[in-house]
Amino acid sequence: MDLDILAKYSIGNTEVAVLSIGTGANGTCPVAYYFLTMKGGESALSSSISCHHEAELKTSLVGQKIRASISATEGNGEDNYEFDYQTNVLQLNGEVQK
Repeated sequence: MDLDILAKYSIGNTEVAVLSIGTGANGTCPVAYYFLTMKGGESALSSSISCHHEAELKTSLVGQKIRASISATEGNGEDNYEFDYQTNVLQLNGEVQK
């Protein structure tokens, strides 16, 4: 299993790291992405963004949320995620991910 920190954000007294974790799966879901939020000695891990093959996750801070985009798992285009670091909620195209 491989772990990489793709990006880090410092927002006030909150730190958010974007993690890439190699799952070791051959072909099915080789990489999962997570948001790790750290604030006041507490940490929380988001739901995963998974099953993307050799796609680059792009992130940016917009207001109170981190936006992430990656090549879509089905068809053309991109999947667009939004992570609210204050509530630790990850959404894909407006739907909460569990």
